[in-house]
Amino acid sequence: QAHKETEEESSCIPNIKPENLEPKANEYPTEETSLKANDGSDVPLFINNENTNGIVYFDLFTPLDTLPLNEYKFIPIFNSVLLDTGWNKKSWDKCIGESSTVCGDFYTELIYSSAGVGKTAEDYFESVKDKNYAKRFYLNFSMKMTVEKAREALKVFAEAYNYLDFDDEERIKMLIAQAVNGKKSSIISHGTWYCSMRAACTKTKENAMDEMDEKKEDGSAQTGMSGIVSSVVGSV
Repeated sequence: QAHKETEEESSCIPNIKPENLEPKANEYPTEETSLKANDGSDVPLFINNENTNGIVYFDLFTPLDTLPLNEYKFIPIFNSVLLDTGWNKKSWDKCIGESSTVCGDFYTELIYSSAGVGKTAEDYFESVKDKNYAKRFYLNFSMKMTVEKAREALKVFAEAYNYLDFDDEERIKMLIAQAVNGKKSSIISHGTWYCSMRAACTKTKENAMDEMDEKKEDGSAQTGMSGIVSSVVGSV
């Protein structure tokens, strides 16, 4: 630009300096309670109350570590197609249409409940070591919705969770093909990353779970190459 900003013009640009920040972040404690399951058992319920501008975040964790080891190879592709094949005998496109009118994100992900890093995380897991939810492998069903639509959204959530449908074989084959093709195109750009995860997967259980579902450095996930390949080979 030919124009050189004056000091007065530059002062109008918003900026934040370290001294403008609060020295201590707000704490939002987690309330732990429980719900009664149909069989009378207590299901842990964790509640975080904080300002989210009218958005409700709901997660339902289902443990997978009770499965036989020979079925683990099917978990990544199962997670990949889970909510894209329809439920309660309805077509997948109708189900997606119904959910999109009452909620935002609705997806599944694989999570290994590790101890994290640092003394705070270690102290917490030490305090709950006798609980049944610590350090376990989960399939998480996650939904984001507005407060106004929460009741309708949770009805869709419950219907999908209780009546998953895998009768549409052509749809499942197409989803698997898409996943495999996506992995093939990522080999060159992510080759070293795949190798590092494979090398680390034998060190800890958490690393093995992360490699199977490809936990990225930013915490996001996608179905792992090894999981895709073994799932397809196993199903064929």
